[in-house]
Amino acid sequence: MNEHDQKMPRTVELASSLLWFSAAIALLHIIAARLDWLPYRTSEDSVIPNLISTAFIALCAAQIRAGRNWARWLALVAIALGSGVYVVAILFLRQGIRSLPAFLLYVASVQFLLQVASVVLAFVPRSNGWFRATASQDTV
Repeated sequence: MNEHDQKMPRTVELASSLLWFSAAIALLHIIAARLDWLPYRTSEDSVIPNLISTAFIALCAAQIRAGRNWARWLALVAIALGSGVYVVAILFLRQGIRSLPAFLLYVASVQFLLQVASVVLAFVPRSNGWFRATASQDTV
């Protein structure tokens, strides 16, 4: 889509920015854990999956900003699944949750809020219209 045809709505810009911020927090958390800057230890086995997840978030952020409709749907599915796991853990694994470090719970909660807000913003009516227009321009 030619950027001059239709201006990207602020809702899409914000959705993408929230995902970029989420990816940045995740990357900083990975680095801080590897450098032992956190008040807790993380598993060696978690580094690669966490880097892949962070790259996935960044990919969705970039592609949503580029107007790729598939990216917002992919983000929706992934964030819905991850959020579902998070909510189930909060509701049913209270003892396990209480045993986690407070800072880790804080980071997880911030990530949850950023990612859910980004998906909501990517699907509000103003965003929907822009993605539809972008998709129709791509097929022309």
